[in-house]
Amino acid sequence: MTDFFGGAALNSSIKDTAILLAAFGTTVPGADGVYAQIESRARCLFPGVDIFWAYTSKVVREKLAAQGLVFNSPVQALGLMAESGFSRVALQSLLIIPGLEHHDLIRTRAALEGLPKGIQRISLGAPLLSTTRDLQRFTQAMLENVPPKREPGEAVIFMGHGSLHPANALYAALQYHFWILDQNIYVGAVEGTPGLEDIIPLLQKNRIRKALLLPLMVVAGDHALKDMAGRQTESWASVLQAMGIETKVTMKGLGAYENVREIWLDHLRDAVASLKDVH
Repeated sequence: MTDFFGGAALNSSIKDTAILLAAFGTTVPGADGVYAQIESRARCLFPGVDIFWAYTSKVVREKLAAQGLVFNSPVQALGLMAESGFSRVALQSLLIIPGLEHHDLIRTRAALEGLPKGIQRISLGAPLLSTTRDLQRFTQAMLENVPPKREPGEAVIFMGHGSLHPANALYAALQYHFWILDQNIYVGAVEGTPGLEDIIPLLQKNRIRKALLLPLMVVAGDHALKDMAGRQTESWASVLQAMGIETKVTMKGLGAYENVREIWLDHLRDAVASLKDVH
């Protein structure tokens, strides 16, 4: 990842425009390799445009700082970009839904855009699931990524994070779009609705004997390791196994799938395109 002290801004062929990728962040070693994949693709799409990173989670930033790893918040990153002379920034949200973290980005953009001697224009790219079209594209993409041939008693269960924000309803909307295509795909959230307790009666009703668990998160991070696949009795894998359901896990974040990354990157294309109106 490019930092602010590596001289990248001096070599840019597009002097006043930059991209800021804003992810929740992760503390799991190696999980951020997904971020590198996203950045690599963005660099191919926008050669000559500087790309920077920010982590939206204060908890993640503090944990990493304790390890000597410093990551900027979106406010800090945009401040440094303004000092570096960028007047146009495409801020891409690498979140799943437009929940609390995404709305923090909306407020950040509103507070910093157009300040004297600052960034003239900040365009904000939508998170992964924002529109009906996003939901349709995502469900089609993940049907290509999960095992195509399954027995009637086999299920696929996605574990998302969940949010207190009304945008949490997008998990239920995603469930609807999956069910249009495959009745044995289920969507839940570890800190939201629907939870595993909402999915279990459906598994019992449909006589599910086998289940594949996948994280509905950008990276297979702490929640995937502990809440989804952990050995503790309350993890989703343990609960399902205790019910007699043969359970497997796939530790692969959504950002590791090329066809899912392209949804975020299409949103980034829109954000960059909207900067062209600024002179």
